[in-house]
Amino acid sequence: MKRQKILFFSDDLNNLGDLFLLFQNLELVSKEDSLVLVRQHGAIAPQIRKRLEELGVHLINSRSFPSFLAACWRSNVVIGGGQLVRDNVSLRGLVILVFGLALARLSGGGVTARGIGVSPIRKIQVKALWRRVLRFCDRVVVRDATSVANASQLVARSKIELAADMGFYPSKQIERLRNAADVSPSESACVIIAPCIDGERVMAGPALRELIEALRRVFPRSEMVVLCHDIREEMDKRAANVIMDQCGLGDAQVVAPHDLDTVFSYYEQARFVVTNRLHSAIFSLLSGRPLLVWMDRSEKLKNVCADFSIPSVRTEESAEEIREKVAASLRFNRSDREAVLSEKVELSRTNVR
Repeated sequence: MKRQKILFFSDDLNNLGDLFLLFQNLELVSKEDSLVLVRQHGAIAPQIRKRLEELGVHLINSRSFPSFLAACWRSNVVIGGGQLVRDNVSLRGLVILVFGLALARLSGGGVTARGIGVSPIRKIQVKALWRRVLRFCDRVVVRDATSVANASQLVARSKIELAADMGFYPSKQIERLRNAADVSPSESACVIIAPCIDGERVMAGPALRELIEALRRVFPRSEMVVLCHDIREEMDKRAANVIMDQCGLGDAQVVAPHDLDTVFSYYEQARFVVTNRLHSAIFSLLSGRPLLVWMDRSEKLKNVCADFSIPSVRTEESAEEIREKVAASLRFNRSDREAVLSEKVELSRTNVR
């Protein structure tokens, strides 16, 4: 009897947030005797590839039409999580995905969208292809209310289910971060700045300099760590260079880990976190750390800030306003935040029902 095939269609695995979501999904099938395939989009760092191979994962090059179609044949395809449904994707890649899902269906496989984020789709051809993708799905499970509204423009509302990000789903990874919430960091522990740079999304300008100064006054003995979640040179490392240049952070440490264990170790010892990355915010919430969001055009962060009452800073704010936001972040109500976190953990179970 042939082993069941499961194909996970993930986003870029050089982004450790997306890698984290993949590991959440892999843990769900770890006790099954399944052939686990993972869509690979472009080159993956050797350390990440090695770790996936150690877990028995077979990487499939989605840019190769024959390889991807062969992987989809008789597979159960899981799309997600992450902000996969968006405008800035390859038309060719979407066409290959549509053909692959059609083949999966034709050969008796299933298709599920799990914990996905959905952006507004404005390009006509891209919208037509995403509609086809989501119509192949038995379930379209999205991670926030904004994604419900956006997905409703692509597929029938009755097919869409609201869950929480798969980052909240109970797992061994989550347990490690939750255990850190019971431990208070030392005075010399780090302050994390976890930046994202993507189009108009960037942490920069006078407000950022004021924020760094405010953090130095509050945490004079703590090391500043610029923590890159996306290890590609053109992504967070470039964002780190902007921050270092504009804010005079010559004494800060810039780290770009290739593994989640190292990333988690920084959150376990953090005294404070500033980020414009969703999964940095989620890691901070899970580990019980004070959190301040740098608010850019990211709707997904707006949802998290609203749900957890997280203060946020914008580029136009004054030094006085920024100092108050830092103070407000430190005054967060732990019991209230824990209550919302419990709700998110329970809601995340909708992803796999």
